[in-house]
Amino acid sequence: MKKITAVLLILTALLTLLTGCKGPYSDQDAVDILIPLLEKDAKLNVYVWGDGFSTREDPGQDVYATDTCKYYRVNEDAPYHSVEELKAAISEVYSTQMQEKIYQYAFENTDESMARFCDFKQNDAVADLQIDVTANHPPRSLTAVFYPETAVVERSTATIIEAKVEYSIGEDGERQTTTIRLLKQDDVWKLDTYTWAGKVA
Repeated sequence: MKKITAVLLILTALLTLLTGCKGPYSDQDAVDILIPLLEKDAKLNVYVWGDGFSTREDPGQDVYATDTCKYYRVNEDAPYHSVEELKAAISEVYSTQMQEKIYQYAFENTDESMARFCDFKQNDAVADLQIDVTANHPPRSLTAVFYPETAVVERSTATIIEAKVEYSIGEDGERQTTTIRLLKQDDVWKLDTYTWAGKVA
């Protein structure tokens, strides 16, 4: 009897390995987490990477120029009016590691180029957000459409979910799959993957 029990336990373990163990989170869990995150991600991508910001047509003395960049104040109806506001929105969606990568592009000076965004200040107070309008930061074409309801969990732990999700380049494009990684930080799920999403279907 003991031998039979041992054999059954071994077979069960082998079956688990062969079929794959997704971990504690189901496909539906991934869908529920991804939908709001990808919707926020798509909206932010348009501003961080794309051409979502329009600038004031007559910036007057508000133009800030360096040897390589020229900054214009964003329009008054823009959703973000300072670096801190934009950073706050980014921090709600992306993991700490992702935030650092985005900040390097968007806000930090490097030896190669200036940041894409900076604050325009008057009397040492932030007056408005400015965006570089030179060729240093060309807007990305964000045509990817994501379908979060197609999520299939590949692996998960208490703080990590890796799921395959379908997307297309344009709504009429051929469906493809990519793996999106989610991290739970401070008890909140964040995206730990670039998507370049322009829309969520």
